[in-house]
Amino acid sequence: MIKVLKNWQEIGDATLRLQRKGLPTHSDTRKNWDLSLLYETIASENRNSRIVDLGCSPGCTLVLLISLGFTNLYGIDFDLEFTGGRNFPANLYKGDLTDTTFESDFFDVAISISVIEHGVDLKELFNEANRILKKDGLLFLTTDYWAEKQDVGEINPLGLPWKVFSEADIQELINIAQDYGFSLNEDINIPSCSEQTIIWQGIEYTFIALIFKKKEAVYQKSREKVDKNVSVGEDSIKLTATENQTESRAERATESLLSTVRVSCENYHKNLDENSAVQDLRFSRKKVADLWLNLAEGELESAYLGELGEAHRILLNSGIKNEQLTDTEQRFLDEVAAELSRGFDAPKAIPYLLVAMLYRPAAQLPLQHDILRIPQWLLNNYLTFMFEPPALFQEVGEADSYYHYAKEWVDYLHEKILSNQESQLWQDVAVSFYQNANFIPVYFNSQNLKDICQKRAEILEFVLKIGGHQIDWDFPERLHERNKIRLGILAAHFQPQTETFATLPVYKHLNRDLFEIILYTVQAGNHRLERYCGGHADARVLLPQDLPSQVQTIRDGDLDVILIATNVTAGANSIALLALHRLARIQIANVCSCITTGMRHVDYYVSGLFSEPENAPQQHYTETLLTLDGSAHCYDFATEEQLTATISVNREKLGIAEDAVVYISGSNFYKITPEVEAVWTKIVASTPNSKLVLYPFNPNWSSNYAVAAFGKRLAASFARYGLSEEQLIILDCVPNRADVLERLKLGDVYLDSYPFAGATSLLDPLTIGLPTVAMGGSTFRSRVGLALLKELQLDELIAENEESYIELAIALGTNRELRQQNSNLIEQRMQSNPKFLDSRTYSAQMGNLFQEVFRSQQATVLTDNLNLRAINLIIFPDWSQSEDTLFQELTNAIGAIANHPDKSKMTLLVDTSNVSEEDANLALSGVAMNLLIEQDLDVSDGPEISLIGQLSQMQREILISRLYGRIVLENENREAIARVQAQHIPTHQLDSLIISHSRNEISSPS
Repeated sequence: MIKVLKNWQEIGDATLRLQRKGLPTHSDTRKNWDLSLLYETIASENRNSRIVDLGCSPGCTLVLLISLGFTNLYGIDFDLEFTGGRNFPANLYKGDLTDTTFESDFFDVAISISVIEHGVDLKELFNEANRILKKDGLLFLTTDYWAEKQDVGEINPLGLPWKVFSEADIQELINIAQDYGFSLNEDINIPSCSEQTIIWQGIEYTFIALIFKKKEAVYQKSREKVDKNVSVGEDSIKLTATENQTESRAERATESLLSTVRVSCENYHKNLDENSAVQDLRFSRKKVADLWLNLAEGELESAYLGELGEAHRILLNSGIKNEQLTDTEQRFLDEVAAELSRGFDAPKAIPYLLVAMLYRPAAQLPLQHDILRIPQWLLNNYLTFMFEPPALFQEVGEADSYYHYAKEWVDYLHEKILSNQESQLWQDVAVSFYQNANFIPVYFNSQNLKDICQKRAEILEFVLKIGGHQIDWDFPERLHERNKIRLGILAAHFQPQTETFATLPVYKHLNRDLFEIILYTVQAGNHRLERYCGGHADARVLLPQDLPSQVQTIRDGDLDVILIATNVTAGANSIALLALHRLARIQIANVCSCITTGMRHVDYYVSGLFSEPENAPQQHYTETLLTLDGSAHCYDFATEEQLTATISVNREKLGIAEDAVVYISGSNFYKITPEVEAVWTKIVASTPNSKLVLYPFNPNWSSNYAVAAFGKRLAASFARYGLSEEQLIILDCVPNRADVLERLKLGDVYLDSYPFAGATSLLDPLTIGLPTVAMGGSTFRSRVGLALLKELQLDELIAENEESYIELAIALGTNRELRQQNSNLIEQRMQSNPKFLDSRTYSAQMGNLFQEVFRSQQATVLTDNLNLRAINLIIFPDWSQSEDTLFQELTNAIGAIANHPDKSKMTLLVDTSNVSEEDANLALSGVAMNLLIEQDLDVSDGPEISLIGQLSQMQREILISRLYGRIVLENENREAIARVQAQHIPTHQLDSLIISHSRNEISSPS
């Protein structure tokens, strides 16, 4: 169909028609003729039809379509001045309308109003329209027209070319359309017109509209740009020099793409909330993706090492993957993923991998674990991509899926690396793992993480070993005169941070007669809290910069116990690398690491009974689990307890009505998974006049949150439940805890996260008596909040599952009296100094624990050094007596024991406190030789004979507890007996040492 604007009356009629229908009119009244005709053309179209506006600025066409109820709308323009606003219900793209990124056979209708007169290549336009339109799809065009050719001179509106199509031009346009599979529905003749209705810049003309239908698919994927690449002579067409150019397709395609990508990324980072900025970057991404898919295999390496590869890497780091995919992008990615799932033997596997890397994190792609199939030129970036953690989870189920992805990936790497330890390739892979792997996203599920953490630690340890680091270390025997336990506290720093507050109670009130305390750190300043912590220790040591010197410095401290007071389970930070080494006789992790370290040299993990599940909690740890009474956590804010708030915040400033119900949470950004978000949204939707206030950007976790993507995800969740964006308030981080407490006063109910609960973040609302909703689980990280509430005997605020969590939150939100009742209880019980704030009691518990584990370690060492067995006997010879007398007494004692049937289970301990070890060994050797010659007794068959020199108080106590008895000699070292308090040990008289052959045991001691 062809229509021509005949006079101003038609413009007036069109405007009136639109107004009577309640439809929006064009910003240029003359264009109402085009819009009215478009309305008549598509009025009967299904409102779910996909429609694209080719040259969509200034947006009037899309606004009309929206008013008509169409829901699947798209727009593209090379200069997208029109953005539509944040919630504009159309997908807008910046780009070339003759070379779009849309899928083939995708649209039902394509529209281009007053565009083609500005230098559009008609062959390219109809070729592209043929590709993107479905069969029988409509193409609606309007343009400037007058039957006779018009000379427009040098007029260039907006810097663009301009022409007024003549009748001959329109006839040529129709012929081109037919060549590319289009036909006119009806009225194929160009109507005559006598009135030049439009006058602009002195040029008189009118408008023409053409409505085509796609009859067949004739899209040419590799068609030459004939007008640009050929010249016409008198007798023949001669190819220009472009045919002989040798530059690759990649070089031609990327001539200006890299610059475009850079500009798009910069604009995106400056305008994260602007739809046009996002669309520009989407368009650039699709351009790069198309180039990868159109390259020959032999061109991939040079392209990746050139501008196309640089553009690719810029996009990888741009953050565009944090944006939700459009429906079109999702369909495109589904096709790419289907190809990827065929494996690396399939054609174009690497190009499909490169494309997929631009759209989704590795965990969301069907990737085979086969590093050997990755080209060397791609390997480093491929490994970085595989290790890169997602900036945030977008959909329900992603957190759990990520764990399974990470588990399979680490299983594969662990097996390959440790099975090929001499391979340079696998050593490089291990180093890449050490440099890039971040395990934070693995936390946010209910899985047992012991296996994956252990394998992580073994890979990291392997990297240190190939770097020449001495992981293992044997400590010398402790000096017997050293009676204090030497305790080291190892932390990245002692500045104001959660880990500092949670570690201070460990050592603040330890008995300094029993403990010597040394603080080790890699970062030191002069903050008052650092000085305060140092004041509760015997020494504060700033470690050197390099790892070997750090390790040696700590080992030189000859520590009995070291506590790892920084999280070592996320990335390979400096404290994690130190913790992989044997630094002290005993190494302990605690709440600062929220999951098991998996590290071979970390011996114990300290938790709490409330913080662990009742059933088999040890299964979650490679360390031996030690549990304190109650909660695992205790906090001491020391110098930061009485800070002054730096902000002033109230409901009025945030636009919150005084009678509104405010749910509030300081749960960290990462802990607010889509599952948690969905539950919180349901709570707000079910509570009249309610709002949700979040302050999730704790700088202790990260300094680079995906803030914009997080906000968009939450806004979309609220929209799904019919909630307005005004019901959601997301606040930035604040300087100190006093500011956090001020914010919390805005709230009525605090919502804790799950399955990774809050501890410090939950303590804050409890501090001001804010009713809190928490939920437990089957892991330590899921029970830390529950444990605090149990300490306060507030089990009624602990939900068993999501359903009861929602019910409890709604009940608190809708029942002011219930809220007040719980608030009073919290305030009352917080005033009674609960255990998680009682650092003195906590220090006492930790002191007992340190003594217990150190005693156990010393008992093990003593058992090994003295070869203690089931039956341990001791003698105290007087080495000052005559040699003959000594010889006879030793012969009688050793001979009696050597005749016992269970001599292989016995150890005879010989005190050498007043003789040199060399002289004692010489004397005992003589006795053994004499027994062998005179009595045919070979003491090498038993008993074990060990010499005892100087012992510490603890060693003496341990030894006495392991002794069966003391054999009384005629001549004994009384001073030595008194010194070790051996007079209380059961005794056996040498002349009555009876062996009961019937019972195979020593007779009862006297």
